[in-house]
Amino acid sequence: MAEKITLSPIDSVEKKNDGLLDIQNINIEKLHTTSLGIDRIKRNLGLENDDVVEYCKSIVRYADSGNIIRKGKNWYVSGKGFVITINAYSNTIITAHKKIDKTKNISYKIHRPTTEEAKQALDLALRVFIEYEMPEYEPEALENFKLALKINNTFVATKNGKVIGMINERGGGH
Repeated sequence: MAEKITLSPIDSVEKKNDGLLDIQNINIEKLHTTSLGIDRIKRNLGLENDDVVEYCKSIVRYADSGNIIRKGKNWYVSGKGFVITINAYSNTIITAHKKIDKTKNISYKIHRPTTEEAKQALDLALRVFIEYEMPEYEPEALENFKLALKINNTFVATKNGKVIGMINERGGGH
């Protein structure tokens, strides 16, 4: 007898005796995509395999029930570092994307500066202003810019102990 694993009140998965999943509303044998879908999936996942549909079927077939989610008209099947999107009504594999760990991409810290970081930030701001903005303004603009920089309204972005960016707020705005 097959064991039922509930995904949500609407969708469920049946675990067969051989351990494979038979997703009730995803007819694995009817999964298909378009030629554009094949190109898109190969590009997004960096696949060299020409049989993208069979590749996706194997991911769906062996997916753990916790990696299968239905949201609205689509199924989302997670596996091997990516997510496959399948239209629930037509069994069309729409696309697949690599999972991105957004926390890994943040390699800098934003915070109020220390005294040394404040000096680095002001130096950075002045260098950028002089190189990119100053040519468009009158000479007294530099003094006005220096007056506008107030360190108590500054946040810095640091990476490996070095200031790589800054934000200075003035007048309750920016």
